[in-house]
Amino acid sequence: TGGSTYAYQFNEYTRRYGGSHDDVGHLVVNSRRNGLKVPWGYYTLHEPEPFTHEDYVNGRYINAPLNLFDNDRPVNAAGCYVLTTAEKAQDMKQTPVYIWNHAEHQAAHRSTVQTLDESQEWCGLEARKTLEGAGLAIEEVDIFNPYDGFTLFTQTWLEAFGWHGVKEGEA
Repeated sequence: TGGSTYAYQFNEYTRRYGGSHDDVGHLVVNSRRNGLKVPWGYYTLHEPEPFTHEDYVNGRYINAPLNLFDNDRPVNAAGCYVLTTAEKAQDMKQTPVYIWNHAEHQAAHRSTVQTLDESQEWCGLEARKTLEGAGLAIEEVDIFNPYDGFTLFTQTWLEAFGWHGVKEGEA
């Protein structure tokens, strides 16, 4: 249901605020370019070829208007984190990283297909909980990386957090 949900939301977004699918291509091309700067990154190791706006626009549709490059692509990876108390962490060999907050999405939706309004609502809630828990205003954040495997949500996160004053419908 993810692909159909996101295509529905994207269409709703463009009807409400304007723009087109092709406009998102600049974000995807820039993300790929940034990904190639990481020597051990997926794109550097597996798809190092240049990626253009034309490549994006001509991508195979998954659920129109969203194509292959708008959807989470399976990448085999793994990560492991050891969580412990601050007291126990102070004696570890590596300098600990402290987690000050977490935000969790538990919104109930009217159906399995979320509307744009529902997504904007829960993204806004998560943004507020994240900033409040961290004790920060978005203006105090130096580096903001709102990655999501689906291009629609990268712009939704930019708007929800208000990064550089971006408001709903402006991303």
